Amino acid sequence: MKITIFKTRLLHYLLLAVIFNALILTPAIAQTQSVANQALNGAGEAGKAAGYSESAPPVQMAQVLVNIINVLLGFTGIVFLILLIYGGFLWMTARGNEDQVAKAKKIVQEVIIGLIIILVSRMFTEFILTQFAETIPT
Repeated sequence: MKITIFKTRLLHYLLLAVIFNALILTPAIAQTQSVANQALNGAGEAGKAAGYSESAPPVQMAQVLVNIINVLLGFTGIVFLILLIYGGFLWMTARGNEDQVAKAKKIVQEVIIGLIIILVSRMFTEFILTQFAETIPT
């Protein structure tokens, strides 16, 4: 009996959510997109009036690669931070358990070694890409 009441209520809530989405959210999203387009058009006209051109200056391929590498390194930095916090948490909650302390030390050591390897490879890659950008004329 309780299961059928639960299923009926769930069905009602889902139906209510679909109706709410169709009647309220969809027109609001469409209107927001229209406002965003008007704002972008106004910003483009303001830029032209200020003397800026619509075409952006060309970006070198090496700079694009450096930007992509920096974004990827940002994500790896987050992963390293999470692993470092995990290793520290294991160490702090070991309560004298030598196996868990050894596991935590190993995690922290591997994270630090991995971070050093990533940073050295980043410096090497950025050096190579900047030398590559200097030799190729735009």
